[in-house]
Amino acid sequence: MAIMCCSAKTNRPTERPAAEKSGGVRMLSLLLMPSIRTCLLAVLIAAGMAAAVPAWPAADDAALAPWRELEAARQALKSAQNPGQMERLGRSSPSHWIRQQASRQLASHYAGAQQWKSYQAHSQAASPCAQLRFALATMPDFQIRSLTGAALEQYATQGAAAGLCKRALAEAAATGLLSDSQIWHRIRILIGSRKSRRARLLLPLLSDPVSNNQLHRAVQRATATMRANRVDTGSRIKRELLGVSAIVAAHARPALAAERWQVHSKGFEPHIRNQVWALIGREGALDHLPQALEWFRNAPLDDGDLTPAYGPLDLAWRVRAALRNEDWREVKTTIETMRGEQRQLSAWLYWHALALGRLGDSYRMQRELEKLADDHDDYYGILASEQLGRKLPPGNAIASRKRADRLSRDDADVRLALALAGSGREAQARRVWKHWMLRNDSHTILAASEAARAAGWLLGSINAADRAAPAANSLALRYPTPHRALIIDYCQRFALSAAYVYGLIRQESRFNTNAVSSAGARGMMQIMPATARRIARSHRYTRYRLARLTLPRTNVILGTTYLRDLADSLDNDAILIAAAYNAGPSRARKWAKASRGVSRAIMVETIPFTETRIYVKSLLANQIHYGRILRQETRPLLETLAGKF
Repeated sequence: MAIMCCSAKTNRPTERPAAEKSGGVRMLSLLLMPSIRTCLLAVLIAAGMAAAVPAWPAADDAALAPWRELEAARQALKSAQNPGQMERLGRSSPSHWIRQQASRQLASHYAGAQQWKSYQAHSQAASPCAQLRFALATMPDFQIRSLTGAALEQYATQGAAAGLCKRALAEAAATGLLSDSQIWHRIRILIGSRKSRRARLLLPLLSDPVSNNQLHRAVQRATATMRANRVDTGSRIKRELLGVSAIVAAHARPALAAERWQVHSKGFEPHIRNQVWALIGREGALDHLPQALEWFRNAPLDDGDLTPAYGPLDLAWRVRAALRNEDWREVKTTIETMRGEQRQLSAWLYWHALALGRLGDSYRMQRELEKLADDHDDYYGILASEQLGRKLPPGNAIASRKRADRLSRDDADVRLALALAGSGREAQARRVWKHWMLRNDSHTILAASEAARAAGWLLGSINAADRAAPAANSLALRYPTPHRALIIDYCQRFALSAAYVYGLIRQESRFNTNAVSSAGARGMMQIMPATARRIARSHRYTRYRLARLTLPRTNVILGTTYLRDLADSLDNDAILIAAAYNAGPSRARKWAKASRGVSRAIMVETIPFTETRIYVKSLLANQIHYGRILRQETRPLLETLAGKF
């Protein structure tokens, strides 16, 4: 039975890993002498150098016109405070996204100028800070308080550029509608996320002033402060700064931070004490420390405070700490504390169902797994289906080509997104695409997926097809197989699973041959230049040049070679290969070592890097679906996750 494989890139300082071997068949690479493999690699790469990078179709200039007008209107509004062009776009642009963006810009402009009659014409698109500014001028106090949290978050995200936010929040603080407790609560969240520069932006809002130097010292001297036998906690500011030091100390030394916070925080205000405990618990859970759950328990799950101790990320890591301790009652209780969208995420639906089963409620576990399997075919939906003994749904919905052609011809937002993608403005294209999908039904979105596929924008096509499922589920659009002969050929040459490699490329680049990540990884398999050089050097290929790394054949040859090497070094463990590919082999080995005796499924769930955790789960799920597309036998997820590290 074929197992898996991987490729070769890294957004992190190191590289990425390899592939998994076929269970019962000796791998081709093991039959080849190293010198023969080296020669084979050189021949294959040399043969691939002539491959040309497929060109995007020429950008649709007419479709791009509204976007160019929006950029010009932004400049006019910024430099000359002239809203006329933006007003025209907001009224008459054929693109709904452009109209929405224009209204948002105008709402902020008029809120800043306190032109409330004009503001109200665009209030539905207003940002949280614009809404707060309007509320301060027109609404009673009890309605204003609920807007301050969202405005604080926007200001902390946008930083110094958010002049409107700064003015609105300063006015709210001056009138007592934004309390120091709320501001410090947000500062602690930012410090916990290692964003001390953004935290400093909030200091001027405090009624009891704190200088940048004071916060800087609390951050820079955190460990020394926590180690001190005595600390001065005589004022509110000093207690708040000690909380900051405890959070920062926990980043590197969570056990030390917990020990000293227990001593120093006696008699502190509950909202300070509890939030810091939640953040220390999170750092301990990220380090896979068994004590983390006890640290979390020092902070009640629901203390009824206006600024609760737990944010969504803290709750998620409290569940993960409970999983590693196999405390299923804690898992159940913490998940049931989650609210809104977080509670409906397939991860927490799945683990809640399993907790019910472990606590003896097999009937409710069965019902919840059935609902999960009905509504999802992601990593957790596949696990639920396998546990129920179900087959995955066929996924054979067909997009209407006529409808797709009509959308790409007549829908201004679809045309704009495709044109932006075709002109290399990927980030803007994705924003327009997402906005359009939120406004349309599943079958229309599936047709748009076909339109994007026909235009050569596979990222947009895949994202739309994923969004349309399960109501309109098309495996062919969700899991395309471009460069099929090339990829299957080199998977066979290096004894790698094509389903795994396709799953990896889908996750890495959505098959964009020219993709370049922020870290510099290139091509479909997102190989880092340093990794490519190392592969070429170790296999004695002297003709490698950076410019060739985005050529599909070269990229696939180097990537599959790297995967083969990594598969051999990681004992073909599908989980470690995927984790190492994304975060580097040393980290993958470290996490495996820290998870000795821990369920493999729980190890995956508790990978500390969010990107890597999502990556591993997505890759394993992608492989299952590509196995169906390629008619390749793949190992069930439950089998991959069986046992312990």
